[in-house]
Amino acid sequence: MSIHIAQCSKDCARVCRYALVYARLSELYSRITGRPVLVTVNGVRTLQHPHVTSSAKARRELGASFQPLAETLRDEVAWFRGNQGTGLQGTPATSHVPRGV
Repeated sequence: MSIHIAQCSKDCARVCRYALVYARLSELYSRITGRPVLVTVNGVRTLQHPHVTSSAKARRELGASFQPLAETLRDEVAWFRGNQGTGLQGTPATSHVPRGV
């Protein structure tokens, strides 16, 4: 089975239209009931536009370093397996940060 780019583009446009309708209904429902908005029109519009990001600034200004996703997932699985039954008080990324900080 092959999918042509034109069909994919049509499908994406259809999904975006449905998402906008849902967001409008969600905002209307929120105004009527006073309950929180689940999806906003601005949120859907933001997601419709492609975003290009780079970690260059974080590397340059913060000295951040990153590892491949496969390695990160292996580390996460190992951490969760090693912390079963501990109530998972922290997460792998924040377990070294004292509470209240």
